[in-house]
Amino acid sequence: MLKGRGDAAQAGAESIGLDVVDNGSIDRTGTTCVPQLQHMKDAGATVVALSTIGVEATMIKEAQSIGFSPKWIGNGFG
Repeated sequence: MLKGRGDAAQAGAESIGLDVVDNGSIDRTGTTCVPQLQHMKDAGATVVALSTIGVEATMIKEAQSIGFSPKWIGNGFG
């Protein structure tokens, strides 16, 4: 997710009373999302909102590999 979009999404979520425990962006040049996923898991995230195209399957698979199974929501993916 683009950092600016993530910040805007966080502000919107907080404005309606949601507890945002983490806000991260993905380095598209990286080979894994595990560090970001582990950070979200450690922060206690139970729902992850994605605004991405093309990395969702990898992220979900990597999340499962570290025992992280949040509810996935967002746009740009099925």
